[in-house]
Amino acid sequence: MAFNSPLVSVVINCFNGEAYLKEAIDSVYAQTYSNWEIIFWDNCSTDRSAEIAKSYGNKVRYFKAEKTTPLGEARNLALKQSQGDFIALLDSDDIWLPEKLTTQIQSITKNDAAVCFSGVIEIDESGTKLREINPIKKSGYMIEELLYQFDIYLSSIMFRRESLVKESISFDTHLVCSEEYNILMRLAAKYKFAVVSAALSKWRVHGTSLTTKTISKWAYEREYTLNQIIRENPGIDLKYQKAFVEAYARADYYRARLYFETGETSKARQSLAKVKFVHPRYLILYTVSFLPKSVWFFIHKSKLKNSLLPKLFKFIFR
Repeated sequence: MAFNSPLVSVVINCFNGEAYLKEAIDSVYAQTYSNWEIIFWDNCSTDRSAEIAKSYGNKVRYFKAEKTTPLGEARNLALKQSQGDFIALLDSDDIWLPEKLTTQIQSITKNDAAVCFSGVIEIDESGTKLREINPIKKSGYMIEELLYQFDIYLSSIMFRRESLVKESISFDTHLVCSEEYNILMRLAAKYKFAVVSAALSKWRVHGTSLTTKTISKWAYEREYTLNQIIRENPGIDLKYQKAFVEAYARADYYRARLYFETGETSKARQSLAKVKFVHPRYLILYTVSFLPKSVWFFIHKSKLKNSLLPKLFKFIFR
């Protein structure tokens, strides 16, 4: 290779992931970049995940948890075992394209960045391509842009270990739905990010629907992270005041979604009323809240969100 070849630690956290695990690990072995290790963290799987992981040899370093833990804690335990200068995360049901590591090491080094991310190809359970999602952001400091719209996918990420260590940042174990949002936003508040505007991984979308329990965490976890960023970076909320107003407004939208799920329409309307003048999209949603509930649920169906709707609605329902 024309550039130095630092070690990359590929972290795969797994709990009963046998269905797609071989595809995921094979995609690491297919990389054009060869100086990597896999940290395979088995979160007490009861299927064939351990057997599959152990069949690959010494480049896969297998660890089994003493007990099943939440994903954020499991990721931290796996990171403690890693040795690489760079860290890349791969879910056990996702796939990397062969140039993923080569391209990202070049980009993160060139841009002197703490994180590199790329586009993804969304696939269904059978591996059929649904759509390609490529970032339009430019490399550099992008906390303001990410406050307005967070569009980074886990399988596309590469971290620089030095930045995590310097800031003592890891996955926050208080969170269960948005660990990656938290760690990336906290890093974005301090460091440059590198962007590869092409898909380097395949992100598998399963047919499971969101549960009320999951939605109930969104608003709290969004506000938790925003408050944490402000504590860690005094004055940042004044520097990017409009962006923070938008980011907090998204939490109120999430709270409204929860209230619709639990049948508390008036509370949903109150949440949207608080932010209806932040952006026209919230005024639209506030107006929708006065229509039959079936209209709200119709426009939130995943198939509709991913169809060729106007860009406004694609932005609303991320």
